[in-house]
Amino acid sequence: MTSDPDTGGPVARALRRSVAFLRTGTGTAPEAARRAVRLTVAACAGFYLCLYGLGQPVTGTYALFAAVALAGLSRIPGTGRQRAAVLWRVLPAGWVLVTVGTLLAVRTWTAVLGTLVIGFVLAFAAVAGPRIAGAAPGLQLLYILPCFPPYEPQTLGERLGGVTLGVLLLIAAEAFLLPDPPGRSYRDLAIEAATCAQRCAGELSAAPWALSTGSRAAAETAGGALRPSRVPLVERQAGPGVKARALADAGGGARVLLARLRDLPEAVGHRPAATDPGTELLGAVAAAAGLAASALRSWLPAPATALEAALEHFRHRRAAWAATAEDGLTGALGRQAALLEVADAALFTLRAVDVAIRGRQAPPAAPGGAFWYAGRPAAVLWWKRVAGNLSPHSVHFQNAVRISLGLAAARTVAGVASLPHGFWAMLAALTLTRTTAVQTRDGVRRALTGTLLGAATAALLLVAVGHRTDVYAMALPVVMLAAFCLGPVLGLGWAQGLFTLVVSMVFAQLAPAGWRLAEARVLDVLVGSLIGLAIGVLAWPRGAHDELRRDVAVLLRTVAGTVTSTTAAVAVGRRQPEDGNPALLHALIMAESTYTQYQSEPPGAAPSATDWQAALIAGHHALRGSRRLLDRHELSGGQPPRSDAGAWLVRRGDRVAHRYLRAGEALGAAAGPAAPRPTPPAPACRRASATAPSRPPRCPRCSTPTPGSARSSRTWPGSPLPRYRRRGRPAAEPPPACGAVRRSDLSVPTVMPSVDAFPSVEVPGRTMRRARRTAGPHPAGHRPRVDLTLGRPTRRPHGPGRSVRERTAAGPHGPGARAAPSARCLPLCRRKQEKPLNPVSVAVLSGDPLSSAGVAAMLRPSPAVNLLPATRRAEADVLLLLTGEVTEETLGCLEKTARESENAEMRMVIVGDVVREQHLMRAVNSGVTSVIHRREATPERLLRAVLGARDGHAEMPGHAVAWLVEWVRAIQLDVLAPNGLTTSPLESREVEVIRLIAEGLETATIAERLNYSERTIKNIIHGAMSRLNLHNRAHTVAYALRAGVI
Repeated sequence: MTSDPDTGGPVARALRRSVAFLRTGTGTAPEAARRAVRLTVAACAGFYLCLYGLGQPVTGTYALFAAVALAGLSRIPGTGRQRAAVLWRVLPAGWVLVTVGTLLAVRTWTAVLGTLVIGFVLAFAAVAGPRIAGAAPGLQLLYILPCFPPYEPQTLGERLGGVTLGVLLLIAAEAFLLPDPPGRSYRDLAIEAATCAQRCAGELSAAPWALSTGSRAAAETAGGALRPSRVPLVERQAGPGVKARALADAGGGARVLLARLRDLPEAVGHRPAATDPGTELLGAVAAAAGLAASALRSWLPAPATALEAALEHFRHRRAAWAATAEDGLTGALGRQAALLEVADAALFTLRAVDVAIRGRQAPPAAPGGAFWYAGRPAAVLWWKRVAGNLSPHSVHFQNAVRISLGLAAARTVAGVASLPHGFWAMLAALTLTRTTAVQTRDGVRRALTGTLLGAATAALLLVAVGHRTDVYAMALPVVMLAAFCLGPVLGLGWAQGLFTLVVSMVFAQLAPAGWRLAEARVLDVLVGSLIGLAIGVLAWPRGAHDELRRDVAVLLRTVAGTVTSTTAAVAVGRRQPEDGNPALLHALIMAESTYTQYQSEPPGAAPSATDWQAALIAGHHALRGSRRLLDRHELSGGQPPRSDAGAWLVRRGDRVAHRYLRAGEALGAAAGPAAPRPTPPAPACRRASATAPSRPPRCPRCSTPTPGSARSSRTWPGSPLPRYRRRGRPAAEPPPACGAVRRSDLSVPTVMPSVDAFPSVEVPGRTMRRARRTAGPHPAGHRPRVDLTLGRPTRRPHGPGRSVRERTAAGPHGPGARAAPSARCLPLCRRKQEKPLNPVSVAVLSGDPLSSAGVAAMLRPSPAVNLLPATRRAEADVLLLLTGEVTEETLGCLEKTARESENAEMRMVIVGDVVREQHLMRAVNSGVTSVIHRREATPERLLRAVLGARDGHAEMPGHAVAWLVEWVRAIQLDVLAPNGLTTSPLESREVEVIRLIAEGLETATIAERLNYSERTIKNIIHGAMSRLNLHNRAHTVAYALRAGVI
């Protein structure tokens, strides 16, 4: 019989409501209150029993701080009994840490070395899951406390006894005192999702063959409940063991199954259920989902043989079903593909449940399969988890290094400076060091404020009470309860201030203390705070913000390689590789762990609009899709499809992969490892995919279309492509395809990386170097402007007094350019050509002697060409390569020639039949300026390409030009503009001032128009003149005119 909380007097009602809120309430406040009660009871009971009952102050001190460390400093997730189980498991580790700390306290350097190693190991243990990660800070304190002088190994027994007593009392309090309200386990969530999937599949397999509104809402709710961000921290299956991995896969498979069932397209004119293969398959899916739910309830193995047989039966009948479908072949094939996705998700879920139940007794799976961990020893799985995160790009590794360095620095300062109660400095460094410098700075500010106020209150209390330990003994439980109850609710400042009162009362009972105890507390916290600030600034100050960009970029590049290799393997009927796709799995795990930490950090000054979850979802889809497509059952015995289907598949895969690659490059993937090399498809597929339509060439001067020309290339005078080559270094890994990509084509927004200076801009895979200076007077020391709008260096000087419009009308290089006009436009743009001072040295390289001799005969009559034998190609100015199809061997030869060339400015021209787009991009990085199809290789065209290559001109296929324009546009929008940079050598307000000077206005009038002071106008003019080495205002106006900014 329970009393009604609304009966009795006001005080009784308020008390009953408070107790009910404390026992059953959810949220930060009631959880903090329950934790504070359990901590206070366990800590004070052990401290008072040992200090006043047994007369052992050392044992009492360690009993109190063991409870404070593992309940106050640690944040072990879960219910009380779950936390008690974790505490029981970490108790032996606590004994080891106290023992090691006691023995290493003999010297400062030994204690510092132990702090480095133990601090790193405990912080890095977060890779094992949230429970170990929550207990790690408390375990750090169990080493910190004994590693300080005095060196008293004879008290080791008392210390271990105190730790044991404190932990056992805390275990009892967690298990029996104010238990937390029970929550839902991950297993229960998976059961609910499987049951919901069974109901949805049952509805879809019977009339009216559609989901009801209630089932659709229930499916969305059940799937959303399995999202990692919504699962309670203690229930997240983040451990490296077989059971944890399999349960996580089962939950993920259930989410995918519910999503596929919700999105299943409806069919028109359904047949009776007995003869409809799709209806039969949905019935098998419903049975499999129900079997998975029953297996999770009873925890008994669940074989998937029935669903496998139904899926195989569906594959055999799908062709005949599609041919007679009433909704057309396209609609039938689309529904069949959706049904296969549904069945695959159900099969994956059921297999994951079976592996989770069997655990280590599960039969070993294929190394590259989805359940590669099945049957593996626990030591192997642990090593894979640890080794995968032993990288400077792992956030777990970064956090461990940051914490260990901070603790070691605090221990060094405390030992060298002989700080009283120096462990407070290490405790401050441990609790105040955050993953970002901004978080650390804000935490230090609040902590110092709270510590100063708490120390002032403690000093007044110590002076007023004196040495009356009975007063401190009575006040300690109240202050400790307030500290651990209000601290998590009111913030770090309150927590530090109240904790200062707690430790002052504790040490006042151990030995007579005065106001200098509060002074020592302030000094130690100040030292620890400064060390935390220094470490936060020096060790990865932006936390996961930069690392997330890199990890997602690497993930997208790896997805691109996976898409290309998977489609190529399917096109040729290749079997599944033995090692699977470990690179994609590793990239996905790294990106997910970084994203988890990123969510706990405050946003930057300019929050990113990038949809990081979309990239992670894309990684999951690529991993699961590649495994399914490369499965030997999916490849129908390893037989390749028809040649035309294989070519179409390769082209589509290249297009999708290139978009992922562009998104990865935009996020900064050049900082990470290269994506896996795409597996080249069959030659027939390459030939089929190499023929892509493009726009006809135009006259390089008047842009008039050339009649009768093949639609394969476009003249691009002044292209900067050859100047982007990194000499002396291998070319970057080629993307799978080339072509202009719009941001709207990507689910992940393309955000280009920021740069620190211009015109030297670092772009993934390329470097935009400074434009070469040309002859002509210009201010000394000024870098020629790089005009990214046209994608070429702007040559100087321009004609005096010519406007931008006049220069544009005259052509990109002015009237003196050497770009040859087309036959149709020859009367309109014929110019007197300058005779070259030196003939261009050309080496012809070909595997066919007949073709080589023919091209040499075409070029030999020209006095502007000096032919060299192929053996002297390293001395040539231009290398002319003749090939039928550009392959990897061709590109390797080009890269080797570029590295070994004696002429750093050597350019290359390719004449061939088939040039794949990814090969074209790699060739450009090697120094290729022009690509000509063999059928267009007339003597005039070859001569123009060779001379143009010497002069910096380029002739490229139309799709490559479109890609270049889009790439340059992306640089302007995403690299320069966000950083306040422009392609102009002058800033925007400098341009405004110079424009008004050019109009003849005085300084006072300019200041009035722009709402600046006269002094500001003078400073703007002086800054521009000093930076560009200009002599006076007239010189500045003339420079701006030549630069085309006014």
